[in-house]
Amino acid sequence: MPSRRKDLTGKAIERRIAAGFGQGEGASYKPWLRISDVPSKGTCTIITGWRHGREHHLLSRNERNYFYCLEWQDDVEEVREQFPLLPLQRTLEIAASLGFKHPSDRGKPIVMTTDFFLKVRERDGSFCYLARTVKPSIELKKPRVQEKFEIERQYFSEKKIEWGVITPEQIPDAMWRNIDWLHECRDVRKLLPILQKQVDEVRQWLFHAINRGQAFRLQDLATSSDHALGCNRGTSLKIIRHLIANKQIHVDITDRLRTDIPLTLSMEHHTHA
Repeated sequence: MPSRRKDLTGKAIERRIAAGFGQGEGASYKPWLRISDVPSKGTCTIITGWRHGREHHLLSRNERNYFYCLEWQDDVEEVREQFPLLPLQRTLEIAASLGFKHPSDRGKPIVMTTDFFLKVRERDGSFCYLARTVKPSIELKKPRVQEKFEIERQYFSEKKIEWGVITPEQIPDAMWRNIDWLHECRDVRKLLPILQKQVDEVRQWLFHAINRGQAFRLQDLATSSDHALGCNRGTSLKIIRHLIANKQIHVDITDRLRTDIPLTLSMEHHTHA
């Protein structure tokens, strides 16, 4: 039998609020919906984020891809996924004022959510908040989708928060695929059994090698480093991924990273990972 969405209506809403769902910041934020709360066709993903080490619950491939791109952006301070539009009474009022049916489950109203609620650092050092919903382009012209979006837009407009829709076409394909490849290697603790000492040695070797030229095949660079330093095969490639993820080796992240084609790399000297 296909899985069913959990009951998220009535008293269940009160229990979730009391348990802290949809609340908190940084590492303490608890998304309103988790992947166990909704039916899945294998498109849901849990990713441990770079910023706070928190598990992010992403309910579609497009959400996952957009999240990867957000991970790379230095001005994004926080990502809260499955963000609830609370209190429920307010979205009910907005829907009624527009003459739209409020989203419901088996005839009972549910809490609406926005895919991503972002804390973004401005150029002057201040912060602003943005709300973003990820939706396939083909869905945007559907009348019911437009109604839900208008409720969402008005909710955030009242709070003076910019709301917008992200379509898959706006998510750079090469960028999210690159970050997917790099993601698990960013935290040096996840490189075990590779030790910090090896990371430092490979970084130093790479610094001198990269600054002798401009274009390199990552597989050649990694193999040469392994041989020169006596590392186990594959060690240097993992460390290269770690250094790119931490922006210590500079690449064009919007151009597909492949190990078998020459890439333009640059590197600055660092003493710590």
